[in-house]
Amino acid sequence: MHKIIIHKGRTYKTRSNVRKVVKTPSGKLVARRQKKHAKFHRCHECNTKLLSIARMRPAEFSRQKVSARKVNRPLGSTTCGKCVKEKIIEAFLNDEERIVREKATA
Repeated sequence: MHKIIIHKGRTYKTRSNVRKVVKTPSGKLVARRQKKHAKFHRCHECNTKLLSIARMRPAEFSRQKVSARKVNRPLGSTTCGKCVKEKIIEAFLNDEERIVREKATA
C-alpha cells in the first residue's frame, strides 16, 4: 500500500467519493476524485438504449442544448423511433376502425 495524499474533501469510501490514484510529475501519489458513471437514456416502451441522446449525468445533461437532449421528432426524448412508428400506426388504425363503425351504424 502506498502513501496517498488526499488534499481536500471527504476521506470516506462511498459511491459518490470514488478516488483514483495518479502519479504527479513530481513523483507524488495523489488521489483524484472520479466522476460518477453516466448511463444511457432508455426507451419508455421497449427499454432499448437511446443512442442518439447525450450520455451524461443529470446536472451536466440539463446544461446541454436541446439538440443534444432529444431527437427532432414527437416523443424524441423518451421513446425510440420504432415504438413511435408503432404508436402512429396503431392510432391511425384505431381511427379508421372508429370511422368504419360510425358509417355502419348510420
